[in-house]
Amino acid sequence: MIASAVAFLGAGCAERGGALLAAVHAPPAITVPGALIGGAALGWLWWWQGRDGVPASRRRLRRISIVGMLILLPMLVAGASFVDPDLEPRRYAETWTVAVGLLAIVVLLAVVDAFNTFRLHAKEQLDASRTMAREMAELAARRLGDDPAEISRRMRAAAARTGAADGTEGGGAAVAPPAEAGGGGASDPPPEPRA
Repeated sequence: MIASAVAFLGAGCAERGGALLAAVHAPPAITVPGALIGGAALGWLWWWQGRDGVPASRRRLRRISIVGMLILLPMLVAGASFVDPDLEPRRYAETWTVAVGLLAIVVLLAVVDAFNTFRLHAKEQLDASRTMAREMAELAARRLGDDPAEISRRMRAAAARTGAADGTEGGGAAVAPPAEAGGGGASDPPPEPRA
């Protein structure tokens, strides 16, 4: 029944030269309120990205995406509800070409944002591991009664040796401590028990 009503309205539109009723994909009563709700949600997201805890690189990328989506919304509404492909085929094609292009840009920005998130997470992990190493050095210094600055200096020296050995900036494998005067190096046999 719905298909026959659509066919009847479409035939009537063609008989009248398309002046009264356009054959569009979705009625404006659905698309316009949906676009208004989407625009309000994007406005809230713009505000949310402006808070203090958001890194600047993430804020920039997401706000550029929001602008793209705000431009995309009217294109989608126009292509779905206001531009008739039978009456204005060129305008219809232009509208949907711009909409698909903007959608591709927004998706590309989302991929860039994902890589940026990975980069930020790796930086957080590196900072956390450095903080933990510093805290462990301080704890070791307190337990051994040594100066925390001396422990930190030794750790930096070990990290520099490690970085020089494997070509990294101090993030390589651990270096075995040098053998003490009385033996005990990694390649020395264990000391014999005293009789």
